[in-house]
Amino acid sequence: MLRGALQDAERPSSIGRLRRLLCALLLLCLPTLCLSQAASESGSGVTDSSPFSSDDLAFIAAQPALRVHNETDWPPFNFSQNGRPEGYSIDYMNLLAEKTGLRVEYVTGPSWDEFMQMIHAKKIDVMLNIVSTEARREFLAFTDAYLIAAASIYTRKDGAVVKGIDDLRGKTVVIPKGFFWQELLERYYPDIKLLLVRDSLECLEAVAFGRADATVGMVGVLDYLLQKNFIPNLVLAAQVRDERFSSIMRLAVNKENQRLRDILQKGMTLITEEELVAIQRRWGARDTVPRMELSQEERLFLRENPVIRAHVEQDYSPFLYLKEGRVTGYAVDYANLLADKIGIEIHYDVGQSREVAIAQLKARRIELIVAMAGGEQHSAYARFTQPFLSTYTGVAIRKELQGVSGLDALRTMRVATIKGYRYASLLKLRFPKMQLKAYDNHLIALEAVASGEVDAAIMSHPVMRSLIQQNFLSDLKTFPVQNDNALKRSDEGLAVRSDRPILHELLDRAITQVTQDEVDRLKRKWNLELQGGNLSDVAFSDRERAYLKQRKLIRMCVTPNWMPYEAINKQGRLVGMTADFVALLEARLDTRWELVPTATWDESLANAKARNCDVLTLAAQTPAREAFLRFTAPYINFPSVIATRTEELFVENIAQVKDRRLGVVKGYAIGKTLRQRYPDLNLVEVDSIQDGLERVRSKAIYGFVDSAPTIGYAIRELGYPDIKIAGKTEFIRELSMAVRNDDSLLYSVIDKAVRATTVEERQKIYSKWISVEYVSSVNYLLIGQILLGVLLVLAFFIYQNRRLARFNRDIQMANAEAAKKNQLLLEKTKELEQLSITDRLTQVYNRIWLEEVFSQEIRRAQRYGLSFSVIMLDIDDFKRINDQFGHPVGDKVLVEISRVLKTGIRATDTLGRWGGEEFLIICPETDVEGAFQLAQSLRERVSIHSFPAAEQLTASFGVAVYQSGERENDLVRRADEALYRAKSAGKNRVEVSVGTV
Repeated sequence: MLRGALQDAERPSSIGRLRRLLCALLLLCLPTLCLSQAASESGSGVTDSSPFSSDDLAFIAAQPALRVHNETDWPPFNFSQNGRPEGYSIDYMNLLAEKTGLRVEYVTGPSWDEFMQMIHAKKIDVMLNIVSTEARREFLAFTDAYLIAAASIYTRKDGAVVKGIDDLRGKTVVIPKGFFWQELLERYYPDIKLLLVRDSLECLEAVAFGRADATVGMVGVLDYLLQKNFIPNLVLAAQVRDERFSSIMRLAVNKENQRLRDILQKGMTLITEEELVAIQRRWGARDTVPRMELSQEERLFLRENPVIRAHVEQDYSPFLYLKEGRVTGYAVDYANLLADKIGIEIHYDVGQSREVAIAQLKARRIELIVAMAGGEQHSAYARFTQPFLSTYTGVAIRKELQGVSGLDALRTMRVATIKGYRYASLLKLRFPKMQLKAYDNHLIALEAVASGEVDAAIMSHPVMRSLIQQNFLSDLKTFPVQNDNALKRSDEGLAVRSDRPILHELLDRAITQVTQDEVDRLKRKWNLELQGGNLSDVAFSDRERAYLKQRKLIRMCVTPNWMPYEAINKQGRLVGMTADFVALLEARLDTRWELVPTATWDESLANAKARNCDVLTLAAQTPAREAFLRFTAPYINFPSVIATRTEELFVENIAQVKDRRLGVVKGYAIGKTLRQRYPDLNLVEVDSIQDGLERVRSKAIYGFVDSAPTIGYAIRELGYPDIKIAGKTEFIRELSMAVRNDDSLLYSVIDKAVRATTVEERQKIYSKWISVEYVSSVNYLLIGQILLGVLLVLAFFIYQNRRLARFNRDIQMANAEAAKKNQLLLEKTKELEQLSITDRLTQVYNRIWLEEVFSQEIRRAQRYGLSFSVIMLDIDDFKRINDQFGHPVGDKVLVEISRVLKTGIRATDTLGRWGGEEFLIICPETDVEGAFQLAQSLRERVSIHSFPAAEQLTASFGVAVYQSGERENDLVRRADEALYRAKSAGKNRVEVSVGTV
C-alpha cells in the first residue's frame, strides 16, 4: 500500500500533490499503526466478527499466563520431549491460545491424580484431554469435546485369552489412579480387582511383571510406551466395546472460573477444519492410509481434497445424531469406515435441516449428504452411491387416536413430514386430500403429533421409535407401513455432489469392499434390533440385485438323513429345520432352491466339491472344506451330547470316558474336533446316527456323540427306550450354509440373507422341530433297577427255604409294590417340586419362587454392593377381556403374554406371575436406565403383538431399583406405586419409582 502511494505521488497533478500530502501523513502515523497492528496480532483471532465480548477482552488482557497441565508420558496426546511439551493436545492448546489471545505455560511432572488435586485447589488453570464424569462435574467446568479415542485392553502374551472387558471379571486390572476409568470400573464392573498406580508406564510394567492381569488404555499411548521402554511380552488383546470407556476429550477449568471456560469454548469455534486436519496429520489421530487400490487420478484427487465436508442430521437416531457435541450413529461409523478404506477425512456439518443440506449440496458448499434416498428430483446436482442402509417407514400417532392402523385411515388427516425427504411427494401423489405439513427435523414433527398440532407423522420407523424413547414421548404409539411398496422402506446411500465423479466412484467402490463382519460389528454396536427393530429385509448392493435378477435357481445338497436338522423324505423332498430356513431365504432372495438328491453326506460333500451343487445347506467349517467352500454366519448351533444305554451313569465331561469306545458319524466335523482336543480318545466311525445308536444298544460301543437335537429326535422317532442322553460335551456345533467359493456374489447374498433372519424366526423353527430330554446327574431309574435286583436275589435265597415259601412270596410282592410306589413317589416329588414354583396356567415362575429369587438378589446386593431392578406390569383393561370374551379367552391371553415376555427378557432375568394379570421381572445387576429400556422394549412388544380374540392389547409398567438396606416388600411397593402412576397417566406406558431417580 505504501509503495503504491509513493508511485501515485510522483504524478504531476493536483491529485498527485494531494496524495503526497496523504503519504506524508501516513509516514507520520506509521509507528502508531505498527504498534496497533502488533497489539492486534497479540490478540490474534479477535476481529470485527469476534465472538468475544468487551468483558471477555478485558479478562483476556488482565489474565496472567495460564498454567496448563502436561503429562510426562502420554503420547501422542501430551507428553514431554527433551523437556518440551509435545503432542496433539499441546498443539491444540497452542492454537487455541492464538485464537483467544491468552498466554499459556505448561506444568509437567505431577501424576494424573496430583494434577486433579491441583485443579481442584486452583493451583493450575486448565486440564487438557480430560473426560467429563459425574464426580468431576462437581468441581470442574468442561468445554465441548475436541477429540475422541477408543480404549483397548493389553495383556501378557502368555496370559489368558481376553476378548472383551467381560473376560476381566475376577482378574486384576491396573490403571492410573484418578483416571475416569477407575470410576467406571468400580461402578459397573465391581468384580474386577483394581490396582491403582501413578501413570500408564507403571501400568504396563505391572502387567509385564505379573502384578496385574491386564491394563486398559489407548493404543497410541501404550504402543509408544511399549516400544520406548522395550517391554516385549505384552500384546493388544481386545478393544473395549463399552462406549462409556471411550475417551471423549475436553478442556476443563475449575468451576469457579466459568468465564475462562466460556472464552476457551468461543475460541474453539474459531479453529478451522484445515487447522484441525494439520494437527491430526502431524500426530496421527486418525489412520488415513488407504486400503483400496487407487489410480493416479484418484490419488491426485485425494491430495487436492484431503478433507470432505459432509452433512449429518442431529436427530436421526440411531443412524445419525448429535451426542455431547459430536456426531455419532450407525451411518456415521459406516461413513468413517469408508473413509478409512479410501484414505480421506470426513468432517461433519450438523445443526442444519435436510432441506438446507440439499441447498448446500446444490451450491457446492458440501461434498456429500450421509444416508439419503435417491430419486430423479436430485439427479441434477447429486450422484448416489449404492445403498448401505435399508430402513422401513413408520407412522406415529397419539394413543387416543382410535381406528388408525394404516395409511388409508390418514387420507384426509393432518400429517407431518420432514423437509427435504421424499415422503411428502409420494404422499401427495397417493393421497391428494391429505393435509401435509413439513417440519425441519424429526423430533419437532413428533412433538407436533404429541401436542395435537397434527394427527400423525411419517418417517423412518426405527428413528421415530428411538426418538420417542429418548425424549419420553409416551403419549405416542407407532406402527410400520405394511402394504405400500413405494413407501414401506427406504434404501439410503451417500448423496455426492455431481461435480465430484471421482469421489462418487471411490465411495461406491468402498461400499462393495465392506465385509459382512464389519457390518455385523456396527449393528451389534448400535444394537439396532433393540433401538427400532431389525433393518428390514436385506440391504443388497446394485451388483447383488442385478445378480439375483438373472440368477433364479440355486442348487443345494443336504445331509440325506440328519433329522431334525434335515433329511430327504420318501417323496424326494427336503424336510426338517433346514427346509424351513430355505423357505425364508427363497422369499428374501426371490430365488428357487432345487434339491440335488444324494444318498450320503460324503456324496453331498463330493457334489459340492465338483460344483454339482451351489450350496451345502448345513455344514461345519473346517480347513479342508475351505478349499472349495465359503461359510456363512452360523444359523444353527446346539451342544454336542453323549448318548449311552440307560443303565450307564451320568457323564459330566468327555475326559471322564476318554478310555471308552465312542462313536461319531464318518465325515462329520465333530470327529475331527474331538481328536484335536483329546488325541487319545477311542473314536469309532459309524455310517449314520441310527448305526451309532444301534451299536450303543448292542454294546459294541459305549456311547455315541452328536448334537442334542439329532440324538433326541432319533431316540423319540426310532423308538429307543433303552438309550438316553447321558451328558453334554463342551463343544457347540455351529452350523452354517456352505457356498461354492468360486462365486463371491452368491456367497454374499446368501450370507446377508442368513444374517437377516431374526431371533423370532429362528426360535419358531427350533421350537417346531426340537424336543430333547436330558437325564439328571441322579439316575432314579438306575437306583430303582439296582433295588429291584437286590430284592430278586433276596427272594431267590428265601425261596430255597420251602417252609417260608408263602411268607417269602408275600414279602416279594409287598417289596415290589413298595419299589413301584417309591419310584412313583420320587417322580411325583420331582413333579411337585417343579409345580410348586411354576404357575400352572402360564408356565412361568409363580410368586413363591419370585420371593425366593428376591431373597437371593438382596443377599447378593448386601454382600457384594450390587444392585438389581424389578419391573412390575399389569395388562390394561383385562377385566373387559374376561367380560367380553369370557375367562377361557382371558386365560389364553395370559398364556400368550407370558410367551411374549419370555422372548423379550434376557437369560439372567427372572419372569413370574405375581397374581391375576400382574407379572414381575427381576433383573440382576441392572440400573434404572437399563430396566427402563427393557420395560419400554417389552411394552412395545406387547402393544404390537396380536392376541387371541382380543387382538391388540397394551400393558402398563412400573420400574424400581433396589436401594441399600431396602426390604423386599418396600421394593415391590415402590414398583407397584410406579405401575399405578402409569395406569393413572393413561396406561400403555412405563413409569420409574421416584425413589430411584
